[in-house]
Amino acid sequence: MGNASRTLHLLAATLTLTVVLAACGGAPLVPLPTPEPDAAALTVTSEQFLNAAQVRPRYTCDGLNISPGVDWTGVPVGTVALALVLEDPEAPGGVFTHLLVYDIPADLEGLEEGRGGALNTINLGGVQGMNSYNSLGYAGPCPPPGEPHTYTLHLYALDALVAVGPQGERAQVLEAMAGHIIGYGSFSGLYGRTSPSEVNVVFGGTPTPTSAP
Repeated sequence: MGNASRTLHLLAATLTLTVVLAACGGAPLVPLPTPEPDAAALTVTSEQFLNAAQVRPRYTCDGLNISPGVDWTGVPVGTVALALVLEDPEAPGGVFTHLLVYDIPADLEGLEEGRGGALNTINLGGVQGMNSYNSLGYAGPCPPPGEPHTYTLHLYALDALVAVGPQGERAQVLEAMAGHIIGYGSFSGLYGRTSPSEVNVVFGGTPTPTSAP
């Protein structure tokens, strides 16, 4: 194979891979930012979301698909705002963002159940970003049948506002957070499904068939 043929073959393979990745949601993803070396350890809990490290069906596409209540402590002095990310790193197409909330007031000690709805802002403070369905608000766990997926909630204490405006995209929000993380905490839970559910899931107010990550 000549150099020109090899070049064309490589370009075709690259284009094919790009199309496949885009089709399954595997486009390049901005990774979670790294906390500062001296960042405080936040304690993050949700008795509603987890039961013995298992995600309760109530908060998934097999239940009510509403966002769980989350509590936290240990917010350090100097915190201007908090940010919260719930994601599944084991989704078929790559990391899947289920909830993105930022510019949460530093004096809040948690978010109540159901706050992650299809609204730009959350009652009591905070701005919602877009999930991986390109919808606003919370998208509950909904993995394909098979091995359980791990769902991790990350909470960040920031020394500055994210200030990207409402309906921020993951990349915008995470890039704005970088270098401003003075506190961090997380927890994880598992959720699996043996067969697709027959229910319709509502993401951002639009009925959507199940079998999502």
